[in-house]
Amino acid sequence: MKTLKKLLCAMLLPLSALAVSCAEDDNWEPGGPEAANCYDVYFPENQEYTGDMEIDPEAELKFTYVAQRNNADGEIVVPVEITTNTDGLYTVSPIEFADGEDETTFTVTLSGESELSKKYSLEINIVDPQYVPQYSTANNTSLLLSLTRVKWTEVLSGTFISAFWEESHECKMYQKDDSSHYKITNFLGLDTDFFFEWDAKSNMCQLDGWIYTGFDYQGDASQPSYLMDGAGVFNTWLGGNLSWAAIEQQQGIPQPYYDPDKKAFFFHLFAGVPAIGEGRGFGWYDEVFLLEGGSLGCDLSLEMMLPSEFNPELSSKFNDYENLIYVISGTNLTSLQYAILPTEVYNNPAAAGIEDLEAFLNEYGIDGSEKDSEGKSELDYIAEDGGYVGIWIKRDAGVSYTMFAKATNANGEDAFVTCEYTTAQMVDLNAPIVGKYNMTYSETLEGGEVASFENTFSVTPADDSGTKFLVKDLGLEGSPLVHYGVYDAAAGTFTLDGSVVGYESYGNVFGRIDIFVNQQHTQGFRYWSYEDIEGDSVSDPMVFTVDSETKKLNSLTTYLELPLISYVDEKPSEVLGDAAFFTPQSTVALAGEDAASAKSFTRSNVPFSSVRNMNTAKPLANSAVIKSVAGSNVCSAAAKRLEGAKFSIKPGIKNAKLTDAVSKL
Repeated sequence: MKTLKKLLCAMLLPLSALAVSCAEDDNWEPGGPEAANCYDVYFPENQEYTGDMEIDPEAELKFTYVAQRNNADGEIVVPVEITTNTDGLYTVSPIEFADGEDETTFTVTLSGESELSKKYSLEINIVDPQYVPQYSTANNTSLLLSLTRVKWTEVLSGTFISAFWEESHECKMYQKDDSSHYKITNFLGLDTDFFFEWDAKSNMCQLDGWIYTGFDYQGDASQPSYLMDGAGVFNTWLGGNLSWAAIEQQQGIPQPYYDPDKKAFFFHLFAGVPAIGEGRGFGWYDEVFLLEGGSLGCDLSLEMMLPSEFNPELSSKFNDYENLIYVISGTNLTSLQYAILPTEVYNNPAAAGIEDLEAFLNEYGIDGSEKDSEGKSELDYIAEDGGYVGIWIKRDAGVSYTMFAKATNANGEDAFVTCEYTTAQMVDLNAPIVGKYNMTYSETLEGGEVASFENTFSVTPADDSGTKFLVKDLGLEGSPLVHYGVYDAAAGTFTLDGSVVGYESYGNVFGRIDIFVNQQHTQGFRYWSYEDIEGDSVSDPMVFTVDSETKKLNSLTTYLELPLISYVDEKPSEVLGDAAFFTPQSTVALAGEDAASAKSFTRSNVPFSSVRNMNTAKPLANSAVIKSVAGSNVCSAAAKRLEGAKFSIKPGIKNAKLTDAVSKL
């Protein structure tokens, strides 16, 4: 509304000024009437040789134009004014109408003395009142053209390979008048020329504006369109119909360049399929013009990392001792196989009974072309998202592993690559605080109903300090939050201050974060921690006591409550009950085998097993079964039961590490 208001003011100001000046000018006289029997001559729109044009130096320099009139009475020769004529090298023939004729043609000729690569402009105007109306003309009475004689010489030929189109086309490359300007004709088989400037010394390129590949904005939305600029700056497209403000001035966009070793031009282009009113299918794509005799090689790369390094939220489900995240990326891949072995075995396969690693890969490796439940393969994810993310599970702790893969690209070239990484060392469960714990609480409600809560959580070191730890699955198995805890040996306490992994900048999140348990974001829970059950605070530190002899947690001194909440428009509406409720009367003790032996977590080895569909476009969601949700003395709603709940943290709280990991692809 402010913009509209300013525009109206800007429009009104000149009118007001004009009104004042007219009122003060005593010499003002109205204009005369239109000429009697005005011929109303004009130039029709959309004539062939108008605007800026390039023509071959050998092409004919004589061009024909059309003139029309609304009054066809009489034989006339139309007087014209030529206001622009570069170097006086244009000649215009008379514009003549026979009696009764409402359309005629005339010619414009450019002298053969015109120079190459120089723009020659011409402007023709009809101004005589007898031939054009002075006050009400609705037709074009001016003709403008600019001609440049340009010689395009074929210099190279090759194949344009499109990651967006997933196909290739034979093309030719032309040079303009021995300059640094080039074009690739019949770009992607669309009868569109691709213009760019190439600095042969630096091998860097600069795209000449943007390219529009034939998409009819008001027509078929299935036709692709490219928008590109070497600087990564995009202006409003199609006269303001679509604004690209969201992608303007992108940082770190690779400049187009020429690789003399591969004999190929590389273009990092923004491409997509526009839809009416919104973008659809847009993204950055690596397009290649491979010259004859050139070779791209097979672009394939591997990377491995610990789950906590990829995304701290994964640590609640996939620990660093048994699991490795892997990332596969590449360009124009048509086949893919990969596997993993302990590095010791990979380096000496014969000792393990493996005669040939490639044969082993063929027989036991994962086929990247196999489709998942969504009908997509690893190759599909790599082509669409730039990479595929998966996880190797049930590895051994503190062991070096080598992942190896082979692939073939669209040019029939192949590659064999490896990547080595070591799982984290197993935690010493005999160390202070470390271990898995069972926390239980039950109480009898009004009416005799018994509300029981049980939680198994784990405590592992956050660093080598001996005082800072990580608490996973607190209150509810599968919770996406990993809490920080501090051990005070002198005080015999273990305190959680509300800070969590990945959200350190938020400080204490007790009572602040909504964790949704369905996709509709209509149900979720919060973490409440408090010292006084009758008080208003829900963000007090959570405190455990530590046994002076075993150095393990043995009791809870505060309250922990996870109220189950209904939401309307992601705003809390009603407390439904408790997903978890623990008090100072809760029992806290080492769980299962930790209590018996404190030696290791249970683990198994499953060769080449992976969790699929962990692609970067769809970050992993943690899942869990909420075993029981019952009322308490604080929340007395009826019991609820949620099976296989999908946790998601309220939008707006972002994980920087996950963003960074995705950006690497």
